[in-house]
Amino acid sequence: MRPTMTRPHDSLSAPFATAPHVVDPTGSIAAWWTDPPGVLAQLTCPTRATTEIAGWLVGPAFDQLLGRFPGATDLRVILDMRQMTGRSATARSLLMQRAKTVVGRVTHVVLVPSVLLGPAYITIVETAALVLRAGGLRVDIDASLDRVITRHGVRAATASAPDVSTELMSEPRPARRPSRDLSRS
Repeated sequence: MRPTMTRPHDSLSAPFATAPHVVDPTGSIAAWWTDPPGVLAQLTCPTRATTEIAGWLVGPAFDQLLGRFPGATDLRVILDMRQMTGRSATARSLLMQRAKTVVGRVTHVVLVPSVLLGPAYITIVETAALVLRAGGLRVDIDASLDRVITRHGVRAATASAPDVSTELMSEPRPARRPSRDLSRS
């Protein structure tokens, strides 16, 4: 199903009632470990996807995901990019290169594209998904985070987890976010 940019989108509030498990150093991405095992990473405010943000996702955040679910070979990664205002080519390249190396640990990637960018962006997302599929990953694109959560039975994982190093991660903290629910504008 091709995501549409013309319909009203889901609420841009946090996907779960619990605080995120980790937040990137800029406060732009919040991530929740999930059950079934995986992660839901969400841009929490209008954000340009920079090399710094992509580096955090493919480095410290991914390392912590592997530490949270040691030995798991069927991780699901949900990337909610609805608040993305743009991205650098280097950021996309970092994500694509890392994605090629995770086959065997990550089996399913779900992309929720930006609602702030146009049709050319959707074509780029679809092309990236084709490349990842050719590399052995299952990749879905869905315009509705609410539908993704329901369809995949995803919920926030409990706080208890194996002991993992957090020196590369920032502590969970409230993310920068708009003061109102943008879906009702």
